Amino acid sequence: MARRAPLSPAARRVATAVGAMAWLQVSLGIATLLTYVPTPLAASHQSGSLLLLTLAIWLTHEIKLLKYIPK
Repeated sequence: MARRAPLSPAARRVATAVGAMAWLQVSLGIATLLTYVPTPLAASHQSGSLLLLTLAIWLTHEIKLLKYIPK
């Protein structure tokens, strides 16, 4: 949806980062389970979840800012 929406350059970059981080998070989760949960990989997966949450909150902020820009 973000590719079709008229977003600012900053919002578009953050939306791309959210998508990329989501794929990385899925990959880390699958790798963690397939390797029987080694601690460093599990910690990376947990850290990735915090980064993904941060990016999602940032994207929400960027999209809310678009509503208040006068046309």
